[in-house]
Amino acid sequence: MARKKVLIVEDKERLRISLYELLDARGFEVYSAGRVAEARKLVEEHGEEFDVAVLDMRLEDPDEPNITGADIGIEFRYKKKGYPPEFLIYSAHPEVDYYRLALKLGVAAYLAKQVENEIDVVRHVKVLALRHALSSENPVTADRVARIAAQSHSRFEAIVKFCHNILKPEFESCLGAPFIILLSEGNSTQNCSDNADLPQASNPFYHTLQALAHGKGSPIEPFVLKRSELEAPTDAEAAKLYEKLNGAAFVPLSISRDFRLSIGILQEQESEKTPVPEDAKALCKILAQYLRPTVLENLLHIWPRWTELRATRTSTAKLCLFVGQELKDMLPAEETGGSLAEDSLWRMRNLANDLVDTGELLNDLQNRRWDEKSSPVSIKEIAETSWRWITQAEEVPGKSFEIVGDCTVEADRRDLEIAVSRLLHWLAQRRAATPFDEEPLVSLQCRKDEDGPIIVFEDKSQRLNKELRANMFAPFTQAVQVPFTSEAESLESKGHASEAAAENVGRKRAGRYLPLYLAKVLVEGRYHGTLEDHSDDEDLKELTYRHRIVMRFPPSRNKD
Repeated sequence: MARKKVLIVEDKERLRISLYELLDARGFEVYSAGRVAEARKLVEEHGEEFDVAVLDMRLEDPDEPNITGADIGIEFRYKKKGYPPEFLIYSAHPEVDYYRLALKLGVAAYLAKQVENEIDVVRHVKVLALRHALSSENPVTADRVARIAAQSHSRFEAIVKFCHNILKPEFESCLGAPFIILLSEGNSTQNCSDNADLPQASNPFYHTLQALAHGKGSPIEPFVLKRSELEAPTDAEAAKLYEKLNGAAFVPLSISRDFRLSIGILQEQESEKTPVPEDAKALCKILAQYLRPTVLENLLHIWPRWTELRATRTSTAKLCLFVGQELKDMLPAEETGGSLAEDSLWRMRNLANDLVDTGELLNDLQNRRWDEKSSPVSIKEIAETSWRWITQAEEVPGKSFEIVGDCTVEADRRDLEIAVSRLLHWLAQRRAATPFDEEPLVSLQCRKDEDGPIIVFEDKSQRLNKELRANMFAPFTQAVQVPFTSEAESLESKGHASEAAAENVGRKRAGRYLPLYLAKVLVEGRYHGTLEDHSDDEDLKELTYRHRIVMRFPPSRNKD
């Protein structure tokens, strides 16, 4: 993770250098200025990159005698309209006019130089950098929170992912101290995440700690575990934890009646690597001051989104099952023949079957984990077979459809067939809107990086406006004219049946009436990947045509 960036504006050279060295030693990328012009230049060059700005209020600058540190911060906010840094005033002047300026700027705190030393300021900077990274106003964090909501099967799983995937890396980047995050559900407490090599599983001693953190601690006064004040546990593993956590300070976070969270800062020991150990209780007090509302705010964003996605999936499944079953019950028994009426009945039976299959598939998402039926599946093979099925084998891949590269995904083949074929079918139908001077080409690119397989779908049709694309993955907003015949039947009639298709004769791909929605819930809800519209990427902004949809999967769990 990139180092957090801090701006220091301080006219006293000794203090400026001291703050610079302390922050640099803790892993921050620090920029400092002693004069107004220098500060303005740094803001202009690096403004949107700063996480925290530490500002002296009264600057003894002969060139700009009336400009304060708060004025520089206000200019910063005005010029840089993106996501602003956290502002911290560090001043020796407790004047009312200065307080007003600080209020106008929206500072996190106004620290008095007579009371707070440089070590205290560094603690504030560390926690403010953490708050800046975790804020729901941070677009990166907001996107990660939305993904967690889409990829979690339960509220508990969403909290665990939030702790492990968001809190842990940001804590490591900002705090520079050993920590543990405890999560309780009912009468069980587990180590949700840590960087101190502590056991991850549920443990009775963790539950005791959680009870003490929430019983003896408070949102403003952390609980500190002291070996001398508690009876040592008799269990060997708990005794080791007890020794390792001695002196740790805990901030309690009550999420709901069923879930409780606490953040513990372990007391560092003096060593060659840590000549000045962090005071766990002092750091925990500042965490309680700044971080508690931010963590709760993120969890409050995850839960409604998770509930909304689950409710949409459940209600859509019920609707499909109900309408499909009703159609089946209304239709007469299947008969053979070729009359128009019989053909209509045949189509209606297939429609009913498709709706029932879709409803069952959505219900299945609630109950089946992503790796239960997984095996390595070639995206290229799936795409080639799907394209022949979509075009009824009448178009030659290479002219109308281009595949670049290949990658394998650990998944149930049926799920990938649905997700890939529905996306390709939608793009195939969009080819009629391709500008005359462009070839109506649909392309698929496969590659792999350290985060897993990436599949990029593109076409050259006139781009739908942003409002329409914002709803393209909602149920029933997109439908494709999918033939009711199975893949194998369709390809056999053209003499192109693959081995995979031949093994699955009669299998139909569900989701005729909610193709992109079904693709998204499969990729995100079952496989913890992402499926997103990237048609507004920087390299496409100058064009009025072309869609880009990016599908990502997590790395294989069975790495060589």
